Amino acid sequence: MIGLIIAFGMFIAVAGMAMLIRPAFVIGMIQTHGGRVWVYALAIGIRAVLGLVLIQQAAYSKFPLTVSALGWISLLAALSLAALGRRRFTRLIYWIIAKVGPFAPVGGLLAVLLGAFLVYAFT
Repeated sequence: MIGLIIAFGMFIAVAGMAMLIRPAFVIGMIQTHGGRVWVYALAIGIRAVLGLVLIQQAAYSKFPLTVSALGWISLLAALSLAALGRRRFTRLIYWIIAKVGPFAPVGGLLAVLLGAFLVYAFT
């Protein structure tokens, strides 16, 4: 399970780097595919799995309280997205892009930091 967390952390960091290097490309991909069912299902599924695994494995990390809190936040986000529904999820994605799109590199930097933290916490 720890390997899964490290893989998630690396994926998050790489996605963050993409937002830093080519934000227009990433935003374009989100705009193109944001309304698809698989994106909605993946958004919920990844958050739920990551949340459950973080909660379960928090005791094995260097920062158990922080990792556990991140797990609960991720699980809550998954449940919130499921309750939101696909139509509202799609509208939320497009609203977020319109409002914070110019600040995508900042979000990318935060994603790199989160991914690096997850990798560090479990290595």
